[in-house]
Amino acid sequence: MEKAISKVKVMFFLKKYLSTERMASKDRAKPTQSANNIIKGITAGELTTRLHKGDVILIDTREGYELTREPGIAGSHHVSLSLIDSYADPSLPYHLSIFDKNQQLIVYCSSGVRSALAVQILKEMGYEKIAYLIGGLKTWRKL
Repeated sequence: MEKAISKVKVMFFLKKYLSTERMASKDRAKPTQSANNIIKGITAGELTTRLHKGDVILIDTREGYELTREPGIAGSHHVSLSLIDSYADPSLPYHLSIFDKNQQLIVYCSSGVRSALAVQILKEMGYEKIAYLIGGLKTWRKL
């Protein structure tokens, strides 16, 4: 029941902040700004440092069709936002071993919005060592 409520909260969050009728293009950063008050975001430069250290698990939360248009960051694991709670729940048969609460997880998407939502979902599931890439793949490509 709690998972269903969590998904409903995410859907309302998306509808409220991503509706083109409700917000001007200059306000599109609000979802990640709001998320930064609750969850941790890291910059592309910080991610580069962490990847060189090799102490993180990188998760790409984009949808499968997006990967054909633009490849992800080397070494990342693809888990779309729509399936992240199923794969991260150790009590389910779909659980992936990359979801380890003792490891630092960093999630990203195209712009940072979906990955911020993924972090919020994972936080609610008890993951503490979790962050998202601020600005997503778009900022990573600018390095």
